Amino acid sequence: MRYFSKRALSGHLLWGLALSCAVSTADDANSPYLYCTTCHGADGNGNVIIGAPKISGMQEWYVRNQVQSFLAGWRGDHVDDDAGAEMQAIAGLLSREEELEQVISYISGMMSVPADSTVDGDVVPGRVLYQTCAACHGLKRRGFVQ
Repeated sequence: MRYFSKRALSGHLLWGLALSCAVSTADDANSPYLYCTTCHGADGNGNVIIGAPKISGMQEWYVRNQVQSFLAGWRGDHVDDDAGAEMQAIAGLLSREEELEQVISYISGMMSVPADSTVDGDVVPGRVLYQTCAACHGLKRRGFVQ
């Protein structure tokens, strides 16, 4: 049985409040997209204040993999992963396969706006260090297309 910290429970309560506000003002109160946009923003560029990452620009196969990982309990199950636990709960709200596919299509169709560069560094040592990352993210830093 999973026990949530006070912080996680507070987050769930705030999320519920935000969702109820969003639902009451939305044109389509039954839209599964509200689950995503409440935290990640209507443009999918994330919310630094609550730690919701950017989801725009993700490829369909990657979004599907992540949502299915939350549904299966592979992600968000660590006792210290409050945000992951919330995502498990949110993914669980997608009750029909049709809703799941709609959300995956919606997220993968979001246009990505590049973030401003906030890091200065030396490219040469960075290129060497990146070789470990390239195993999964590819030499062009775009991930692998399946």
